[in-house]
Amino acid sequence: MASKLALIVFQKISKMVGQNQTFVQGASINRPPLFTGENDPFWKVKMQISFESVDMGIWDAVINGLLVLVNVVDDVQEPKPFLQWTADENRRA
Repeated sequence: MASKLALIVFQKISKMVGQNQTFVQGASINRPPLFTGENDPFWKVKMQISFESVDMGIWDAVINGLLVLVNVVDDVQEPKPFLQWTADENRRA
């Protein structure tokens, strides 16, 4: 009786978080969460936590876009070579 009640509770919780399977791809700390097309806000928070666990700057790049460093030569913008980046530019990029 108790196991049947636990199964019903588990199924209801699974539907609330948008997961219909017990173990879905992306349910590991080594893989980003799998987007199933349901419960978008919950997935977004899980993605943010996944990215920030690697590096806090990754989520900033997702939100703000990548920072492209350029050199301006004769009013023409050229990508700045990696070896010419300063320590501050390297941290921001």
